[in-house]
Amino acid sequence: MHKKSILNFIYLLTVYLFNLLYPIIIIPLLTSRLGIDGFGKFSLLYSCFTLSFILCDYSFTFTGVRDINDDHNIDEHSLYNDIQNARLLLVLISSVIFSSYILYVFNLKQAIYYFISSFIGLIGYCQFAHWYHQAKSDLKINSILTILSRCFSFILIFILVNNEQHVTLALYLSTTTYILFGLISLVVRKIKYKVKLKFSTNNMLLTLKNGFNLFFSDFLPNVYNNIPVIILGGLIASEKYAIFSVANKISIAIATLFYIVLKALYPRLCENKDKFSISKNIIPFFSLALLAFIFMQVFGEYLITSIFGSAYAGVQDLLTYMTIGLIFISISSSLRYSFFLPRKHDKEIRNVTLIMVSISAVFVYATIGIYKEWAVIFGVLIARFISALLFSLYAIKLNKIDHR
Repeated sequence: MHKKSILNFIYLLTVYLFNLLYPIIIIPLLTSRLGIDGFGKFSLLYSCFTLSFILCDYSFTFTGVRDINDDHNIDEHSLYNDIQNARLLLVLISSVIFSSYILYVFNLKQAIYYFISSFIGLIGYCQFAHWYHQAKSDLKINSILTILSRCFSFILIFILVNNEQHVTLALYLSTTTYILFGLISLVVRKIKYKVKLKFSTNNMLLTLKNGFNLFFSDFLPNVYNNIPVIILGGLIASEKYAIFSVANKISIAIATLFYIVLKALYPRLCENKDKFSISKNIIPFFSLALLAFIFMQVFGEYLITSIFGSAYAGVQDLLTYMTIGLIFISISSSLRYSFFLPRKHDKEIRNVTLIMVSISAVFVYATIGIYKEWAVIFGVLIARFISALLFSLYAIKLNKIDHR
């Protein structure tokens, strides 16, 4: 493995392990301070905020990284400014969208509080410019700042959040700390890479248009996944949503490991796009997913109740089905990062995503009113199976064409 890829993996793995440990500490704390009902409300608000990350990242973690590594003559300064300015527009759009939903679920006061915390937090998040550091294979500073941001947030929550009335305060302390550490990242980039952010609206829409195909395919899974999770918050009791939220976080945490490894390898995979191999690119991730599934079946219930308490005993019932999807993710994600993205088969990614989302979304939205969380779980499972199947079939076909 290339030295820079190894360093990328180490830094991303460090953040991953921290994010794995963080919920183990923060969920029991917030549950004890806010109550399980209050934690359920907090989870819904914070889920809206983190879904905004996907909107603000757009497709730049793919296109930005690819452009810098593929075209060594590109004007990095202009590319950096175009992408960062476009992301600021997305901050405003996502804050308005989710504030409107909070208004529907809660009330105007909560919606205003959410908009302020989301807008400030997302501006800070965008200043981390993870896409640029990934493209430069320099993730050290952002990894450190990400961890420090979460630690600072935890300390403030530990000191200031004391009762069930502090749901909004917990949200503010979880989101607004991004602005401080994001600005530090901005200054570091200016010093180290001599890139300076200059606000301009000139290329905002063009930049978004150029990356739309990948954004479309990257965001569409949220139609059957994260968006129904947020809708679910308005359909079930806060206590049940808290249990579902914990199960969902655990499933995402396990799946994230695949993406961490693949993101660390992605610049290298772009350079070696003609050396695709099933034994090297697919089998390791499939084996890892299978081991994760077996581990959760054997030790899951004991670990969950030991860490989060008996109130979360129902998590394992949901997690049993969620972890099956990890096996399908291991196939589709490894194909996407090692074959489709490096070879610029963006339209094929879009086509697979459209089919996958259309089928699973119809299932989820047709059944969520009746089956609630189970509709979301099986909708995601169906989507992941379709994705793995179609990516595999496309890869076989395209690999033959590319080698003619």
